[in-house]
Amino acid sequence: MTDIALTVAISSATGASASATAIATVTTPIVTNQSTSLDLLLANPQSIIATMSASNSPTSWAIVGGDLGGFFKIDNSGNLRCTVTGELGLVPGTQVLTVLATNAFGSGQGTATLTVANPHGRVLYVSTSGSDSNNGSSSPSAWRTVSHAAATAIAGDLVLIAPGTYTDFTNIDGIRMDGVGTATNPIVFRSQVRAGAILDGMGNVARHQGIFNDNAAWNIIAGFKIQNCTLMGVFVARSNNVRYRYNEIAFNGSLNTGSNQGQNGIYEDTGCADNVYISNFIHHNGRIALATNLDQGLYLTGQRSQVINNIVWNNCAYGIQLGAYTSLDGYNIFNNVIGNQTTRSGIVFWQAVSGTTFSNFSVKNNIFVNNNGLAIHWNNGGTPVTNCVTDTNIAFGNPGGLDDGQGVAGYTSQNWTQADPQFVSASPAVLQDFVLKATSPGVDHGMDIGVIIDILGNIRPIGSGFDIGAFEQ
Repeated sequence: MTDIALTVAISSATGASASATAIATVTTPIVTNQSTSLDLLLANPQSIIATMSASNSPTSWAIVGGDLGGFFKIDNSGNLRCTVTGELGLVPGTQVLTVLATNAFGSGQGTATLTVANPHGRVLYVSTSGSDSNNGSSSPSAWRTVSHAAATAIAGDLVLIAPGTYTDFTNIDGIRMDGVGTATNPIVFRSQVRAGAILDGMGNVARHQGIFNDNAAWNIIAGFKIQNCTLMGVFVARSNNVRYRYNEIAFNGSLNTGSNQGQNGIYEDTGCADNVYISNFIHHNGRIALATNLDQGLYLTGQRSQVINNIVWNNCAYGIQLGAYTSLDGYNIFNNVIGNQTTRSGIVFWQAVSGTTFSNFSVKNNIFVNNNGLAIHWNNGGTPVTNCVTDTNIAFGNPGGLDDGQGVAGYTSQNWTQADPQFVSASPAVLQDFVLKATSPGVDHGMDIGVIIDILGNIRPIGSGFDIGAFEQ
């Protein structure tokens, strides 16, 4: 607060004059410090975690210190949000953010103290320098193998895996993550750095997949790089509410044999329900050198799967195969980039067993580019279709065309944009290459379908509307 002397001169029509001096007070904001707790497992980027307050009507707020990971944002009403979910970025401990409130007269600083904790269970640690004879309760006493941690973790536990390459596995299964959590007490396995903990199959024929979920529930697997496994990166069987987020799943299923067993990035078996695959980079999976049609980026056969914000790129056959061994219901396929598949289309609806049906599928805000076929292919053998909708997608460079399901009863395919999506790289190879240019037809032209973060955890929308594809520009 600053006092300024103002002198005012007054003249009358008769020529008389006078002056007066007054003291005006310039009032800059005075910030009230805030303290709050943040649930490490269930942090939600939709939620306001604290509302900062200040005297003297600040017109804008900013975070100016303490946010080393770039995980927090504050709006001009002082509402503080976490920009990542609890599956990525946040670590236990106290984090102090310095915030700046500004008005027309100046600015003032304050702090937001966040206590980040896991109130649901233990925080456990794995490191390449650890030992399975340790208790796993801290970084210095970390375990050595992810397999040991997966066999030990129970509902509510968070397992933090340090950067490094992990090659441990159980028989042919890879790393078994079979624990049973709940919606409020999930089991979370998280790489401390995105793609920093590498689960490497090393082409070992005795290890069929990177991770195997069998009869699991409410497991969250986040931030890993899963590579070089002979049959598939991930196998999900008889499991529900398993969530794969922020993973890179690449160069799996490359056992170059003539076997008719599919080799995929992710395979979800029948008997699964309500699994979620969000913000993953799934690329170069399958026997690309053999050009087989059996190997997919994602091969999904369960119920109500959610496929959101993924980059599905340069896999052998289809980007996503939806296999109806039983009638399939309730899929949402939103805001993905599906492109450059070597031998087939972006998505295929496949009736694997006669008489099965597809119902309540929604395919929206996706980009289909340079697949070796159509954007979307229907191989449904005339199976009944109910309430399936494709809407507001971009297609470019798919030689087979847009969608051969147009005209199928019970299926609506509409509002296609046929134009170059304009990635920032003409030859995208790494995750950031798939960001859209400001001139892209996908910027601000997507639907509001409830996808409120992008593949990096940025809150959607940023501009005047939602973007199409995995990134928000």
